[in-house]
Amino acid sequence: MYVLGVNGIGERSHDASACLFKDNKLVAFAEEERFTRKKHAYDSAPHNAIKFCLEEAKISEKDIDTVAFGWDYKKLFSLAGRDTIGKRELITKIFPRKYFQKINPRIVLIEHHLAHASSAYRCSGFKDAAILVVDGQGEDISTSIWSGKNGKIDLVKKFPIKDSIGYYYDAATKFLGFGHNCPGKTMGLSSYGDSDYDFSSEIIKKDKDYSFDINLGNSCSLDYQEEIVKRWISKFEKRQKEQKVKYSFDKQNGLQKEELIFSQLNKNFASSVQKSVDELMVHLSRSAIDLAGSKNLCIAGGVGLNCVANGKVLESGICENIFVHPISNDAGVSMGAAMEALSQMSENPDFKMESVYLGPDFGENEILCALENKSLTNFKKLENPAKSAAKFISEGKIVGWFQGRMEAGPRALGNRSILADPTSSHMKDLVNNVKGRELWRPLCPSILEEYKDEYIDSSVDSPFMILNFKINGERKKEISSVVHIDGTARVQTVSKRTNPLFWEVIKEFQNIKGVPVLLNTSFNLRGEPIVCGPNDALRTFFSSKMDILIMGDYLVEK
Repeated sequence: MYVLGVNGIGERSHDASACLFKDNKLVAFAEEERFTRKKHAYDSAPHNAIKFCLEEAKISEKDIDTVAFGWDYKKLFSLAGRDTIGKRELITKIFPRKYFQKINPRIVLIEHHLAHASSAYRCSGFKDAAILVVDGQGEDISTSIWSGKNGKIDLVKKFPIKDSIGYYYDAATKFLGFGHNCPGKTMGLSSYGDSDYDFSSEIIKKDKDYSFDINLGNSCSLDYQEEIVKRWISKFEKRQKEQKVKYSFDKQNGLQKEELIFSQLNKNFASSVQKSVDELMVHLSRSAIDLAGSKNLCIAGGVGLNCVANGKVLESGICENIFVHPISNDAGVSMGAAMEALSQMSENPDFKMESVYLGPDFGENEILCALENKSLTNFKKLENPAKSAAKFISEGKIVGWFQGRMEAGPRALGNRSILADPTSSHMKDLVNNVKGRELWRPLCPSILEEYKDEYIDSSVDSPFMILNFKINGERKKEISSVVHIDGTARVQTVSKRTNPLFWEVIKEFQNIKGVPVLLNTSFNLRGEPIVCGPNDALRTFFSSKMDILIMGDYLVEK
């Protein structure tokens, strides 16, 4: 039996994705943005992601038994006062005749927060767990608490859209002058400030509850995000009225360029917003553990990508075990929807997720074809790509690293990565320049799993780079380019079992420099998705100041 999980149907969609299970085995997952090269795949259906999943399983669309959507579109449209959407219209949106044959699979609509909850609980490996879902909005709720026991998930508590933590953080991000969908920038900036803004009058925490001082009435709307963001910004403006953006002339390109300049007040504001979210996430995690009666905690939803808040939850000691889904954003609900549909059919899709290398793989012939089609001559085959990469990195080179199956989710975990020397104090600025990022933004360390205790004060493995840790004092200077200004880092622990080649690169680097750590950031430029295929890697490499590209066994130089 084949079950296809889907997120995104086109209009008003974002983070479109597809996921395929054969019986209870996960076959493939991919985000549409990687194929279309449009970040977050706004207003898109996952046509390319679906085609990839079918190709990976070597089946056609006619072999699909069930399609599970990570939204209850009938409920969503009804709440928004729109005409309901039928089965045939849904099938047409994701299987247009332009690309697919006519099919008639079973359709399952899974409520958005249940899909998030399912993705986290069913991938955690926990028999029982408290599940916390925090995002912008799913149908008529923004935050929810669930109990997972013996493969069954039950709703324990829900919070209305007006109390959306995701929209609150989005408003703060826009107030600071960042573009849409840039919460990571607010999170990075927050470490440069002091938390001197008090939001206790706007954010009221009770025993196992919380609420925001935002009054929107009792109705629901697809457009509540805009209204909530607007009201929060109005509140922020009463606290701080200050110009944050200046324009400078870019002589090189002859263009007007927007440059954000932050005062200490701006940084303090970002810090205060982050602190309030940290406190809310700890408060809600404690509530979830109490209400669900389990010391195992699962987290999903867009706010689950806030690694600083996740780190505070871990640091609080309120849970014995924690699992944050590595695809916590809406792309992950295609996986959760498929797993929930399987569970409802008495299948057992629960497993412990240990890696997210679920996307396309490209063999030697495809890599060579891309190189030859570009009429490149300055490339050669390497005997030992890992050893060569480590040598280049130790010499101060910035290396594009393209190997194996593409990662799922927003973090590069060693298959579509830009790698550099973490011990070089100026490397952070160099790599941020290569990517077109602000210089103050942090970069991350990938650490051999066996040596994590030397660098972080925690026994927790962090294979998905989604938890923030304090770096041990004596190690901060040693890997200065991957330690943020507050002495923390978003760590990836690398296992030889799950990614032997990437593990080998770090080990070879350790053999040269004595440090089992690499600077690792996603293989993409500013505003672009992570690269998918060899052509994407070549275009990105030659469009940037990266020094070296290693694709499979092939070295490409400029």
